[in-house]
Order: sequence, then C-alpha cells, then structure tokens
Amino acid sequence: MTDRANEVTEVIDWVHKAYPNANYRIGLWGASQAGWVIPKVMKQENKISFALLAAPAINVMRQGIYYNVWQAKKSGATNQEINRIKRNFINDSYLIQKYNTYQEYKMHGGSEKISADRYRFVRKLLNEDATADLSQVHGKIGLVLAAKDKNVDSVETKNVYSKVIDAKQLRIKTIPNVEHRMINPDIANSDFLINLVGVILPKYYLIDKNYLDYCETFVSQLSS
Repeated sequence: MTDRANEVTEVIDWVHKAYPNANYRIGLWGASQAGWVIPKVMKQENKISFALLAAPAINVMRQGIYYNVWQAKKSGATNQEINRIKRNFINDSYLIQKYNTYQEYKMHGGSEKISADRYRFVRKLLNEDATADLSQVHGKIGLVLAAKDKNVDSVETKNVYSKVIDAKQLRIKTIPNVEHRMINPDIANSDFLINLVGVILPKYYLIDKNYLDYCETFVSQLSS
C-alpha cells in the first residue's frame, strides 16, 4: 500500500511540475483497498483539497474476519462453526505472517490455494491499518459507506473515521440498499444484468443513483 501511495504522490508531483500556473485543486477518489492508500497520500501531501472514499476498510485482519463470518452466516453456519472459521482464519494469517514463501507456508499447514505472487502481496498487506494515517490527513474527506456491505464493516469504518478525523474535515454518507461495489441494487444480484447494462446502456446506470448524486453534491459544494 505504501508503494501505491508513492505512485499517487508521483503523479501529483508531475501535475504540479507540468502545469505550474494552472488554477486547479486536486482531489482523489478511491474504493475498497484505496482505504489504505489514500490516507497515506493525504498524510504526506498537503496539496490535496479533498478525497472521496467509497467503502474503505480500516484493518486488514478485522476486515478478513468480518468477511468470512458474514459468508458463514449467509450459508447458515452455526455459532460453533462460525467460531471455528474465525480461528482457522486467524491461524492461517499467522502462518502467512511467519513464513516468507508460499512453499514454507504450505509445508506448515497453510490451507489457502493462491499463487506465489498473491501470497507475497497478502503477506505484505496483513498488518495494514489505516487508523494512524487517518489521524494525520490534510484536506476534506467524503466517506461513503454501503448499508449492506458484505466485505467491509461499515459501522467500524464510520466509528474510526469519526473518532480520528476532525469533524470539520469529514463528511459521512451511508447509502441505503447497496452493497460494497455501490452497484445499482436493481441489477446487483445478477451478473447477466450487470453485463447487459454495461454493454447497452450508459455506464452510470450500473451505479446506484444515490451514490452518484452524493458524490456530485460533495464535489460541487467544495467548488462553490
């Protein structure tokens, strides 16, 4: 995530050098994993006016537990089974943190079937937590949460952002009836409809109207 943040900062530096006399303000938009990238950028870079963050998580481990528990509940798992799934996730994460290579991880009981490249990525990611970076951000943040998010604990995200970011910098909006990707709920549960809409209709039909309207309002108010 630090590498990704550095890439964003490099682009911002290029903009300033390429257009030194332009009258503009820089804003960032990001979703999901960008919740670990954008706060790093906004901590380092005081030239950013604002950021819109859609459904960001706070802590990788807690997000992983939340996702696995949600999936287990959806499949009708008992409390005992859910507790076992949580233990297995934590134990497997410990193995990933402990062993440098995927081969070592599998030799010592690792259960995930992933590529070696993916293993290295997950290993670097497991300790990510956005809290400290969020407490040092410059600029305003529009936090957009999904009321029915299956991937990210929207309640935790809202609580952490509210706690560590000055209220003058932060605006929070929870969009009803949408899941993690902010897709139009009328088509969100059908891959066929999602693909059909993406091919034959303007792309904004893919996204929930309330989400798009809020993003437009947030940016417009900053510009007024």
